[in-house]
Amino acid sequence: MGLRVFAHLGGAIGSEIAKLRTLPAVLGTILATVLSSTALGALFGGIAGSGVGSGPGETTGTITATALQFVDLGQVGFILLGILTVASEYPRAQIRTTLLGVPDRSMLLAAKSMAYLAVATGTAVLAVGGAALASILTANGTGVSEIGWARELGALIGAAVYLVLIGLLGSAVALLVRNLVVATAVMSTLVLVLSPILSMFTELAGYLPDRAGSWLFRSAANAGGPLDPGTGVAVFVGWILVTSAIGTGLFLRRDA
Repeated sequence: MGLRVFAHLGGAIGSEIAKLRTLPAVLGTILATVLSSTALGALFGGIAGSGVGSGPGETTGTITATALQFVDLGQVGFILLGILTVASEYPRAQIRTTLLGVPDRSMLLAAKSMAYLAVATGTAVLAVGGAALASILTANGTGVSEIGWARELGALIGAAVYLVLIGLLGSAVALLVRNLVVATAVMSTLVLVLSPILSMFTELAGYLPDRAGSWLFRSAANAGGPLDPGTGVAVFVGWILVTSAIGTGLFLRRDA
């Protein structure tokens, strides 16, 4: 019985990945996200230019922080990718056809989540890597050999993890509202409008998911807010778990 379940789950995951590969919006989102992230990394690196610190440790940290400025805008691509994974089947009621092939709704959600994680992880590696390399090459000629990668690798990995997880939150919101446009509007407004504006007036903005999650890759000097790193990450994960739990509960109970 257990092996059969895993076999069915594996087949469902494969189907969901194949489905994502055939969606022009998904392919376009991935391409645009990677290219724009690399371009932003180059832009921020060029702007930093001679402002990069003179010492090896200072240079490394500054370049990494400079490169990761792309996350504020680049996260929109991952949010859209997560939303598309769930909401792309609702406009024409394709979700009903999908449920005929995979009637176990819990398994279907697990398959969609795994498919998203696979695609988003690859995209995050390319986006973060492209932004970091572009920033290094444009930051006044600073080369890879001068960068202490071991010290900065944690921030780069943290940024990739954040991007994947913020997209997972977008997927959970899409599961709640079952509408691509509404989910995109909600998440985009949150990270691009509400969060930046509230952060100018109150430290409570630090409890918003994007601000709390930024502790995965930002230092205490530029993350700010009322939370320490561990608490911030816990709050971020809490947003994802609670939203996903509510969305899953609704998906299991209401009509497709």
